[in-house]
Amino acid sequence: MKKNAINNKLKFYTAGDYINIFCKKQYKNYYLRGEAHKFIADLGDTEICKYLADINPDIAPGIVYYNTIIFALVNDEYQKRVKKNTHEYYPQVFIGNTKEDFLIFDMYLSNSREILYFKENFKEFYKHCEKDTLIIDLEDADIIENSYLNESIESKKDIILLSIDIIFDRIESTTYDLFKERYPKKNYPLLAYYFSKNADLGLDRFEDYELIYSFISELYSFIYHCFDYAYDEKKYHKMLEDIGNVCLEWLNQQKITNRYLNSLNSFKNCQTSDADPLTRFCNNFFYELINDLKNQKMIKQCQFCDCGDFFKYKENKKYCSQKYEGKDCARTVSNKRYYERHKEEIKPKARKLMKEQRECYKKYGIKK
Repeated sequence: MKKNAINNKLKFYTAGDYINIFCKKQYKNYYLRGEAHKFIADLGDTEICKYLADINPDIAPGIVYYNTIIFALVNDEYQKRVKKNTHEYYPQVFIGNTKEDFLIFDMYLSNSREILYFKENFKEFYKHCEKDTLIIDLEDADIIENSYLNESIESKKDIILLSIDIIFDRIESTTYDLFKERYPKKNYPLLAYYFSKNADLGLDRFEDYELIYSFISELYSFIYHCFDYAYDEKKYHKMLEDIGNVCLEWLNQQKITNRYLNSLNSFKNCQTSDADPLTRFCNNFFYELINDLKNQKMIKQCQFCDCGDFFKYKENKKYCSQKYEGKDCARTVSNKRYYERHKEEIKPKARKLMKEQRECYKKYGIKK
């Protein structure tokens, strides 16, 4: 099923709605839990509105809908802690290890759960909650086993963040053809128009719980309090801004320059490991931009594993060249391949040469 297939099974009604996700199988004595939310991006808050105003001041760009899915592992200790502290900051996340537990416990919290707008009797409330649930298989969550997850399990954390995903749903706009190049049906325009250094927002027409901007902005606080999550908040917002900058530059210019390639490569080379879920969440926007540029045949990526830099698209070109990129990765790859094919012949000669060189240094008193 995976994330996009899970997304296709989500049935939301309005922006701000949420769906609880459950799994019947356990993972290393933990229960898989998920929550999916629907949010919007109001394009009237971005520079697209200014762009369209030059065409016709009466044109409204419209609304973009996004779904978010957060997966976590929880255990019985977590559920005990939640039941004892129902008034903690963000107390209502991932209530119940199973659907049955959730339905019983959520009725108990119905009067204090701020995220719910449903204030009818318990019987109707129960039907509402049951309708807004989804059962998936363990494999559907695509759990990534890495150092972060292993260390979290070894330290016996009662709740472990697994992943955060944003999935583009749809655009509601009668004028989309006028700005489709400036807002492709992807996720990365979010960072371009809402988190780049040039973002100029007036977010006052919708409630905070409806806006994808609010979700991304408050995400650090959310996972810090819910997951006891050790992460640098400044680093998180800096990553959002840096990725937003390279995304906005592409959307505005729609061309690949040497300066832009330097920006892409600089960000790529500064990236840290994706083992951490929040880092992976941020980097996914960048990867999506890169994949979009590749699909449009605007850039290619050097296939030399130690390089991986981006360069302008040229058919059949696989590696950086000395002429255009200032490094000859093709020669480096060729030398490595030659060594792999002939290393049994090269090694004895290399050892003999090194031995003779050391003897020469010793003879003449050269220290190296």
